[in-house]
Formats: sequence, C-alpha cells, structure tokens
Amino acid sequence: MRAVKKVGLVYFLKYLVWGCMKKSFQCQYILYDNMKNYSFSFIKTSKQI
Repeated sequence: MRAVKKVGLVYFLKYLVWGCMKKSFQCQYILYDNMKNYSFSFIKTSKQI
C-alpha cells in the first residue's frame, strides 16, 4: 500500500511541476492553498492524539 502511495505521489509531483511550467502563478497559488490546508489538518489531527 505504501509503495503505491509513493508512486502516486511522485506522479502527482511531476504533474504539478509540469503544470507549474504551463501556468506558474495559478499553480503556486494552488500549491500554497493545498499546503495550508494540509498543515492545518495535520495540526488538528496531532492535537487530537
């Protein structure tokens, strides 16, 4: 399961980088938004433990 996740992540990152080259500003905004949401949910889950 973890190996599949890793491969998926690599492909996702490659797709992100390719998308960034196409439309960098929009990609940066989406990336920033996702990072914000991810860190927020991570903080929430770590507080629950």
